[in-house]
Amino acid sequence: MKEIVVRISGQPNGDYNGFPTEGSIIDPLDTFWKAERVALFELGQILVTTEAKIRLTVPEISKALRRHVSGDWGNVDTEDWLENDRSVAEGYRISSLFRSARRDKFWIVTEADRSATRVSIPEH
Repeated sequence: MKEIVVRISGQPNGDYNGFPTEGSIIDPLDTFWKAERVALFELGQILVTTEAKIRLTVPEISKALRRHVSGDWGNVDTEDWLENDRSVAEGYRISSLFRSARRDKFWIVTEADRSATRVSIPEH
């Protein structure tokens, strides 16, 4: 069973909507993290920025990660969608764009070497 280790970006300063603390081990079979579709690529280490932890909930992040890893790129335009499809096949960086229940936009980006996936809120 593969474990997902959480590394938190920034300094913790309060409740992060139930998101695990730095160094936590997430069981990939946990209901929040269980993929319902086939994973097309490895996510690597999952990094969540402080702003994303403040504004997003664990279920929102988990659902978006499941979509991302299964080839649903969210709200990107057609050109970016096709580029992501190519990136999966050719090993390039993959970027998805989603919206939270509060309508906050957030990115999920997996690095080309599949060593890490970052969840972040676009800067204003």
